[in-house]
Amino acid sequence: QDRKVVGAMLQTRISGERARVDAESGGGGSLLEMLGRALDYRRWHRFRVLRWQDGQWRPLSGPASSGERALGLTVPLFAAVSSFYRHGGSPHAPRLVLLAAAFAGI
Repeated sequence: QDRKVVGAMLQTRISGERARVDAESGGGGSLLEMLGRALDYRRWHRFRVLRWQDGQWRPLSGPASSGERALGLTVPLFAAVSSFYRHGGSPHAPRLVLLAAAFAGI
């Protein structure tokens, strides 16, 4: 079942890239380049980190103290680690998280 879902998702990406290439260049472009773009997982999702300030959502890169920026970057990291560790292994196994200067400026 999982293989079918993943296969369908990949086929959709390949078909979408083929349609994009056809629309832009009339079918020009190598199959290798097209597959490379379609299967480049870095293009599949985009995440933006926003913070709530003065009653509205603002980009993390906006004006803020270094501590606010550090927290804005580490909280999503810890959420991802927590999600990863929640789904697997023994519930009693130790969970190792190594941080290098993660709290500088806090």
